[in-house]
Order: sequence, then C-alpha cells, then structure tokens
Amino acid sequence: MSDDERLKGRITKLVLLDTIAYPQDIPVFFRMLDMPLFSHVGVRMVPPAMQTRIALRIAYLDNSKIDDEEVETYAAPLRTAAGKHAIIHSARQIMPEGLDEISERYKSIEMPTLIVWCDHDRIVPFDVGLKLRRTLPNSTLKLVEAADTCRKRSSRRRRSI
Repeated sequence: MSDDERLKGRITKLVLLDTIAYPQDIPVFFRMLDMPLFSHVGVRMVPPAMQTRIALRIAYLDNSKIDDEEVETYAAPLRTAAGKHAIIHSARQIMPEGLDEISERYKSIEMPTLIVWCDHDRIVPFDVGLKLRRTLPNSTLKLVEAADTCRKRSSRRRRSI
C-alpha cells in the first residue's frame, strides 16, 4: 500500500472496525444475498422489516433489545430500489474474490492502524482481530467491552475509542 504513488500523502492512518479480513464462514443470510437470482427475488419478496429482524438477530447478542423503532430505522432504505440494490451489492462485498491474496498484503501496511473490536461480535470472531494485530506491523487493538456487532453506542463509549 505504501508503494502506491496515488496514495502518497492521502491516507495516513487506518481504523478497522470488526472487519472481515480473512476468509471465514459467514451467516447463511449473507451467503444467500450473494446468489444472483435468489438475492433479487428475496429482497423483493421478503418484507424489509423481516429482513432487518433476521439480520439484527444474527448480529446482536441480546435480541430482547431489538425494538420496532430500530427495525424500522434499518428497514426504511430497503423499501427503495436503491436500498435493495445496496444491500445485495454490500453483501457481495463481505467476502470479496481473492480475499486470500488480499490478506497476504496486510503485512505491507505500515501506517498506524487502530483495530476496534466488539467483544461480543457474533459475525466476525475476536480471533480475526487478534490475527490482524499480529499481521499489521504498526497496529493497536482496542476491545470494546459489552458490545456486539454495530450496536448503537452511547456517546461516552464512542469517545473512549
């Protein structure tokens, strides 16, 4: 990355948040969105609120805290054509082709990197964060306690990161 002349002076630091950095098993919901015909039919046939509840149940540790307001907030974009396209496209990027080759290049990233991990992430295990910390030569790993994937954070917790 540091050898790429186009990037000189443009990126000086990285922050990685619970990132899928290495090949791994992903929830079936995301794998189905990577199937061309199924994904297009699925996002049109399954109501957005149901899609959202499924995704939140996969992601969150305490499902009792998933409320209708939060479901509606996440479901609203899925009611638009652009939102349907975005969810399919995003799911296909979760495990990009050539991830093995990409991950081999991580050790060449020399810029300061903050790796932030939620201790209850149910999608990307903490082992991935540890492996990233060992691989990236100039990195720091920060564990956010009592947190699951992408859960709303209090402003106090955000400032602590």
